[in-house]
Amino acid sequence: MFLLYFLEEKSNNMKYVAAYLLAAQSGAAPSKDAVTKILESIGADVEADKLDKVFSELDGKNVEEVIAEGMREF
Repeated sequence: MFLLYFLEEKSNNMKYVAAYLLAAQSGAAPSKDAVTKILESIGADVEADKLDKVFSELDGKNVEEVIAEGMREF
C-alpha cells in the first residue's frame, strides 16, 4: 500500500516539473502563472506549495543544463 502511495505521490509531483519544462519551451523564463495555466488546461489541481518547491529548485537555472545534469546521474 505504501509503495502505491509513494508512486502516486512521485507522479503527482512530476506534473509540476513537466509543466515547468513545457513553459520553458517558449524561450522565456517560466512563470508561475504560465505553469499554472498549463496544469489547469489538463484539469489538474494546483497546489501552491508544490509549485513553489519546483520554482525554488529550478528558478534561474538553465533548463538544458539541469536536464543534462540529471542525465549524467542515470
